[in-house]
Parts: sequence; structure tokens; C-alpha cells
Amino acid sequence: MAVQIREIRKGEEYEVNGKNVYKDSNENWIAREELTEEEFVTFRRHKKHIEDNQRFYGEK
Repeated sequence: MAVQIREIRKGEEYEVNGKNVYKDSNENWIAREELTEEEFVTFRRHKKHIEDNQRFYGEK
């Protein structure tokens, strides 16, 4: 199954296969609905990729 990730608010809120995931005040990522293993792993990789790019290219 393909995992679709859509940014809602830059670096703060995403939609993973229609499930809302947001960063709380303690910098923890919270999913309103439980993510499958594939969704969780894909989201974690996506966030790492974004963080690595921001370190390399700077904040955009």
C-alpha cells in the first residue's frame, strides 16, 4: 500500500493517508488515529529527510 503524506502546517502538522499527525508543545509527534507500521516508518523517514535537507540547505 502506498503511503501519502501531505503537509498541512510547515513542520507542525501533516496528514498521513488521511490521518492527522501533529507536533505537540513538547515536540512530540501525535497521531489522532493509530498509524499502521508502514505509515509510521514512512512518516519517520519523511521527517528525517526534511530535517537533513534543512540542515544542509538551511531553513526555507
